[in-house]
Amino acid sequence: MSEIKLNSIIKNFGGNSLAVDNLSVTIPSGEFVCLLGPSGCGKTTTLRMIAGLERPDSGEIFCGEQTFFSSKTGEYLKTEKRNLGLMFQSYALWPHMTVYKNIVFGLEMQKKSLEENLNKLEKDSGWKIKYLSQFESVPGIAIKDYWDLDETSLLVIADPRGGNLLNFNVGEAYFAFMPRLFWVELQTRFGNQYYVKDHGEDGAVLDAINSVKICLDRGGCQVVPGLPKEQYIWTLCTSILGGLVAGFAAAPRKEGQIISIGFLALLSPLWGMLFGIFGLAPIISRTSEIIPLFKNGLAFAAAAIAGYLLSQTVFSRYEKPKKS
Repeated sequence: MSEIKLNSIIKNFGGNSLAVDNLSVTIPSGEFVCLLGPSGCGKTTTLRMIAGLERPDSGEIFCGEQTFFSSKTGEYLKTEKRNLGLMFQSYALWPHMTVYKNIVFGLEMQKKSLEENLNKLEKDSGWKIKYLSQFESVPGIAIKDYWDLDETSLLVIADPRGGNLLNFNVGEAYFAFMPRLFWVELQTRFGNQYYVKDHGEDGAVLDAINSVKICLDRGGCQVVPGLPKEQYIWTLCTSILGGLVAGFAAAPRKEGQIISIGFLALLSPLWGMLFGIFGLAPIISRTSEIIPLFKNGLAFAAAAIAGYLLSQTVFSRYEKPKKS
């Protein structure tokens, strides 16, 4: 911070209310200064005059080489151009702004001042200098504003420096077709380092964009279309496990019984969940291909037969010998 200098500052609020009487003080650059005094002696008024929230009646205020106020020359620099911050005793918020806009107000004022200086430089010299600033944690906000993107726009940011290549800045209109979890899954599936290694950065971006296009053509998606290899293996394993449980439950427990209907029904929530919810539902919701469904159904049936036969072998070992 540059040196702040006040020369013969006077501020009167009318009548006999003299808030600041001929104050002169110099605050060297880099120093911390505390104003002490009883209530009403002019401490807050002095700070407000330095910040530009109050206009002195007479005197001069300088910050480095910049003149904030001078009653001699009539100069008065607007508050937003002083590049100063002031912490108020009580909250001082713009009532028409959101919390976020109140927080970044100072940054926006700096941005506006910078744009004015750059425009002046271009006008005076003919050289063009453009800049983008990123204050928010959401990636691509600066670019989104620069390109004037709206709620129907989707901005895909490819940044290989982090653990995941892809980030998305999604227009609000997209959420009517694809929920927020869709975009998390899209980023996880196509932006992870293993997928990028196998398909390349361009391939990962194109595959992600193609998934969005498919969902828009369908009129919306709850999940990312397509079934990754590792996810299909998981559905196959759960189908096999469901078949084993069903085969074990169906094995006869009594003499003359072929299928134990009671145990099969009793364990139906378990094998039904393994086969139906975890084995078939992910395939049905993500792809229209029949072959994965056929494979999982065949695996379920084969596992059920194996479980049935294995259970009969186990139960026969523990059968009590008949009395002669």
